[in-house]
Amino acid sequence: MAWLSACTAAVLAIALIIFMLQNTTSVEVTFLWMTANTSLALMLLIATVSGIVVTLILGSARIIQLRHLVHKRNARAPAPLPEQPPAHQPHD
Repeated sequence: MAWLSACTAAVLAIALIIFMLQNTTSVEVTFLWMTANTSLALMLLIATVSGIVVTLILGSARIIQLRHLVHKRNARAPAPLPEQPPAHQPHD
């Protein structure tokens, strides 16, 4: 399984390098008051990484929120009663 992950990562890295080499056209990007001239590939890479980072932050915050909720519910739940052996009934 580790080899599969390593090969997939290598293929994706090669594809990314090819993509960046083919998209070197300079574009003008404006965001709020900032303007920059840079390659299209670099701008797409920055946008992708930014999207991944935002997704990771929001996803991690939600996971922490759910873990806190589960912990709180488990703390309020009453402790289960211990199992007791069946009562001994005398023979008639």
